[in-house]
Amino acid sequence: MKRTIILFFLAFSFLFATTNSETFANFDRNFMTLNRSAKIKLHNDIKNIYVDAIIKNDKNTKKQALSRLITSSKALGFDSSAYIRDLNSINGVKGASMPAASPALTLLSATKVNDTLVLKFNTKLDTARLKTSFAKQQNAYKNIMDIDGRLNGNPLTYKNFISDYIHISQYDKNTVRIIFSDKAQKTIKANATGDLLIISAQNFISNENVRAPLHKLKNKNEKPAQSAVEPNLKSEPA
Repeated sequence: MKRTIILFFLAFSFLFATTNSETFANFDRNFMTLNRSAKIKLHNDIKNIYVDAIIKNDKNTKKQALSRLITSSKALGFDSSAYIRDLNSINGVKGASMPAASPALTLLSATKVNDTLVLKFNTKLDTARLKTSFAKQQNAYKNIMDIDGRLNGNPLTYKNFISDYIHISQYDKNTVRIIFSDKAQKTIKANATGDLLIISAQNFISNENVRAPLHKLKNKNEKPAQSAVEPNLKSEPA
């Protein structure tokens, strides 16, 4: 009986190790080509392997899992600093030798606040990340704003709010694009305050104006009046 239990345990351990290897191989082959939901699932599979390796004190598996968790966290816009610290600790690298990577700028939500559109990001917004352009088409004027970052969710569309039409989408893997389309030419103002970008529009005077901050707050803790910001990106009824 004892021999049977030992053989079963060895077989189970071998099967689990094989499963881990297959998961790592699947990650290495396919992660970068998957859609976001599939990437999150694979990220969580690797995280489960990492937790199990901690329990079993399996240093080699921990290292393999951590290197992939750092990659997946950066790709998904998650905080990878804890994984970087753990991997550095295992490798005997002091924290000062490798500074923790800052999280990728991610657009978390978009909220209508009076006559402004308030975008909330996961970290403080540097206006150097913003680029604006203008295009005149047959029946519409278009103001285009590109932001170096990622969109946390699906594309958003607003109609008849500060512009006839607003569309927010992931233009490429590193750029969020916001298009303001209107029958009349307008000036789009984007004002950065901490992790918020406050967007408004007025009749055309000059080209797009990007500046920060919008105005001086009475104190450091005071924020512009706004309705509750949604935890996930979703459009309000136009």
